[in-house]
Amino acid sequence: MRSEINHARESGQLSRKQAKELRAEVGEIGNLEQRFAQDGRLTAAESAELQNRAEVVRAITRAKSAGLIK
Repeated sequence: MRSEINHARESGQLSRKQAKELRAEVGEIGNLEQRFAQDGRLTAAESAELQNRAEVVRAITRAKSAGLIK
């Protein structure tokens, strides 16, 4: 996800602020994954939540890159 965000930023499709916000969300997903994995495993629900949040970030990145949302 970070590479998608970085590419969109470098190509001018995302503003610095937009890229920063998306990178922060990616960091939050990573933190959540670490919290979930503290017991040594991820439940199906935890894994689904991480996947859903990651897909939201990817969708927002694509939409902002395409100029569909500001």
